[in-house]
Amino acid sequence: MYLTIIRFFSVFLSINLFFLLLLFSGCSSKKNNKPIFSNNKALLFTNKIKNINKNIKTSKGIGWITFSDKGKKEKFRVAWALLNPDKIRMTIMKSGVLIETVIFNGKSILFLSHTGRHPLHKINSNNPFLENILFLPIKIKDIIALLSGQIPLCDFDFAYFLKNNDLINTTLVLRKKLKGDVQKIFMDSNYDIIKLEYLGLIKEYTIKFFNYKENNSFRIPCKLIIKEKSGKSLELEITKYHTNIVLKKDIFNLGYIKK
Repeated sequence: MYLTIIRFFSVFLSINLFFLLLLFSGCSSKKNNKPIFSNNKALLFTNKIKNINKNIKTSKGIGWITFSDKGKKEKFRVAWALLNPDKIRMTIMKSGVLIETVIFNGKSILFLSHTGRHPLHKINSNNPFLENILFLPIKIKDIIALLSGQIPLCDFDFAYFLKNNDLINTTLVLRKKLKGDVQKIFMDSNYDIIKLEYLGLIKEYTIKFFNYKENNSFRIPCKLIIKEKSGKSLELEITKYHTNIVLKKDIFNLGYIKK
């Protein structure tokens, strides 16, 4: 009788241990089946994106810039000259009248109003925000990258592709350990970048890319739309564009006068 009871409990414990092992192994397998964020394919694509138009060292161009907010639109002419990765001179005009000049030399940025809207304003920063002039939470080095036909990427720890059944678009996601997803990069079937989403910010925003054109040996998106969740947007349409031209060193100084 006692032997029967002992055998019963032995079998009972064995069965339960077996199911416990299955449970824990099941949990661990589920854990291991989570997306592998730093997979080789995602990292390979991230590196390819970083290298887009990396050989554009200087550029200058002219275009139209349109600000939109709450149904109101205002259009300006814009001209720029830049030296990658951290120098730019950008002037905004309307009807041939100078409105604002922005000069960034990699260490500080100057805002010069030609209409008296504000006194000469200087910010000592190696990558300041441009919200006070562009009304969007974008940094100056991101503007330099965009005007160079390059793709500004967030700092990240992991990269992975979103699983979807869309054969037309591919989505790459960048993630930080403590912040979660910080950026989504959308590509079309030719792997051209069509949209960026910046996540986890106080003011999240997107950048859309249109109208890719060949320029020398480079492919440049000639239309960009930067839009904040609140509805504010900036549309840039490039009409003239020159790459890797010689720029005078003093062009990024306040006292430079075009001759």
